[in-house]
Amino acid sequence: MRNRAHRALDRVKSSTLALSLVISAVVVGSGVSITGGPSTRVATSVGLSGVSGDSNAPSTNLGVIAAITTGGTYFGAYDRVNGYLYITGGYASNFVDVINGTSLVAQVRVGSSPTWVAVDPVSGDAYVVNYNSRNVSVIDGTSLVTSLPVGFFPSEILYDDYNGWLYVTNLGSANVSVIRGTSVLAAIPVGASPFGETLSNSPGNVYVSNGGSSNVSVINGLFVEATIPVGAAPATGVFGPLGAYVYIPNSGSGNVSVISGDSVVASIPVPQTVTPGFVAGAGDSGSVYVTGGGSAISEISGVRVEATINVGSGPIFATYDPENGFLYVPNSGSHNLSIVNGASVVATIATGSMPFYAVYDPADGYVYVTDATNDNLLVIGVLPPSSAGTPWWVYAAIGAGAAIVAGGVVIALTRRKRRKEAPASPEVSRTS
Repeated sequence: MRNRAHRALDRVKSSTLALSLVISAVVVGSGVSITGGPSTRVATSVGLSGVSGDSNAPSTNLGVIAAITTGGTYFGAYDRVNGYLYITGGYASNFVDVINGTSLVAQVRVGSSPTWVAVDPVSGDAYVVNYNSRNVSVIDGTSLVTSLPVGFFPSEILYDDYNGWLYVTNLGSANVSVIRGTSVLAAIPVGASPFGETLSNSPGNVYVSNGGSSNVSVINGLFVEATIPVGAAPATGVFGPLGAYVYIPNSGSGNVSVISGDSVVASIPVPQTVTPGFVAGAGDSGSVYVTGGGSAISEISGVRVEATINVGSGPIFATYDPENGFLYVPNSGSHNLSIVNGASVVATIATGSMPFYAVYDPADGYVYVTDATNDNLLVIGVLPPSSAGTPWWVYAAIGAGAAIVAGGVVIALTRRKRRKEAPASPEVSRTS
């Protein structure tokens, strides 16, 4: 288990991220502590004890309700078309697990080292980045459709809902592959070691963080429109929910670049004890949150830090839940999940081992937490299933990572009509 964790962390570090994480053994079941917010009702939890709460805790079923044994867990993305969750197996795997609710319904064999995953919200197809086999696997439901060749060491993949294309950063090729359906349209040269990707509110603009050249390439369609100098080792950013800014965390210079159009309008120092890692948008609040390798995250509004929030040790990713306004922060060093509302931690849930990435399922109201050191996918109940209408949908391009999501992650928020109910869970199948 430790060797696998070290390999995963080495991959992250090689992708220009300098994160200092504490990895130690922990027994799942140290409990859930709940503070802040409205009244609560705690669900029966699997593998947890010592549950405590107060009158200000989240109004929800809260706790681990299932642990799904998979072929490996790393990043994930939720598909609203078919109701499935796609979980990549990581660097030591060749499989993607397909989850429906609390059930594993299929394992799909893909390429070597599946990491990031993105979903096309129109077709429902999942696109899986295979880091060590230089390709992207396309999955329809529980079946592999095809594998598309891309560059060396593909890292993240991002769906652009303006043109329906997907953009893949190739860490070892200094370019970005552009995919439409099952065709590769182009390989666009960018800066050195492209890693993270961020959408903006400008139609079709994709901001690519080039970790090796300390700049950001702005792609529109198939062309680079601008190259913007930023801080050292930029990682995956996010578009600010209520403004026209793109936020890029610079893991090598301890700050966040704020971009408007093709110009940097501010560089914001952040007080993380190690380095800024990734950024998550927070919907209607207008804030964005910056994670890092220490034990705190920063809340930014506009061009200033509004709050420094103490969470657990080693927060890498964060995922915003627009249904209830919570931010979910897996803490890889302290083996727990922090739930943040505004500038306060309102709950802490024990997870065990090394929680890595969180994915939100708006249909069931579940949060799924991956683990970089074992094959357990934790299912956490935090909200009753959403009603019909236009619930928010969180999707991650990994990544996903999602929803925020390692190696980098992008979160995008959009409203889409529910297309159809998730199908009934079939028996588990394994395709190869």
